[in-house]
This record gives sequence, C-alpha cells and structure tokens, in this order.
Amino acid sequence: MKRIVNFNSFNVFSIEKESWDIEYHNHNFYELIIIENGKGTHHLNGITFPYQKGDIFLLRPSDAHEFTIQNKTRFIYIKFTEEYLWENLLMNKTNELKKIIQLLMEDRSFVYESVIKNKSDRAHLLQLSRILLHEFSHKNLYNKEISIDLFQQFLPFSPEIP
Repeated sequence: MKRIVNFNSFNVFSIEKESWDIEYHNHNFYELIIIENGKGTHHLNGITFPYQKGDIFLLRPSDAHEFTIQNKTRFIYIKFTEEYLWENLLMNKTNELKKIIQLLMEDRSFVYESVIKNKSDRAHLLQLSRILLHEFSHKNLYNKEISIDLFQQFLPFSPEIP
C-alpha cells in the first residue's frame, strides 16, 4: 500500500477530479475531506459507502482509503499533524478542548460515513471550509492567525464525542 507523506504541518487545498487516479493509500497526517460537489463511493479501511455534496470525512494517519468518482467531484482537503494541533490550538486552551483533541487522536471507534449528519451543520461547514481555503491560499498579513482560528471552528464538529 502506498503511504503519502506530507512535510507541512498544516495544508488546505482543493482539487476537482472526474476520475480518481491515486491508489489505495494512507498518510502520516490527519485529514478532513470535504465534498464540495459531486458523488461517488469512498473506500475506507476495506469498507465502501457512498459520498455526496456536503459530506465530511475525518481520516487518521493509519486509515487507508481511495475514492471512486461517479460525478465530477470537487474535494477540499485540510491536512494537519498532531504537532500542529498541540502547537497552534492547544497552548493555553481550556481542558475541554484538550479532551476533545485527545479523543480525536486516541479514540479507536470510527465513523465511516460523513461525520456530520445535520443538514444545516453540513452547509455551515462547507462554507467555513471555503473561507478557510481562501484565507490559507491568499498570503495576507494575518492569514496564519485567521487560518488557525477558522480551523479551530471545525473541532466542535468532530465525530460525536461521548
């Protein structure tokens, strides 16, 4: 199996594909994948399920996946490392946020389908991901700080935490 290695601790970008050309793989980072439009199937850890506009997938470094695209799909990727979380989001933060991050990184239960079910939340997170993509892509004076603040808004929407 191929392993994709990212040398940046945080990266946000989008791609649009009519067919998937990346073999089944895993990563050395965490990844939020937001489906901006399109549909198809997501093959994740040996399980296959459909995806559509507004779906959001959280992948951990050990997860292996690939897509089969049915309709041209635009993906927004947010890639981040554990170090990025600790250095940028958890210093001087509340214990509650630290608990959420710890569960995110250690929890062995897994949500295979989209982590967000609520239609309104899906629309808000899709819009938030577009804003984050814009801020990250445009190197303005405070884009790093703004990107950190925007990314932090995704954390309360992580998979249902008991």
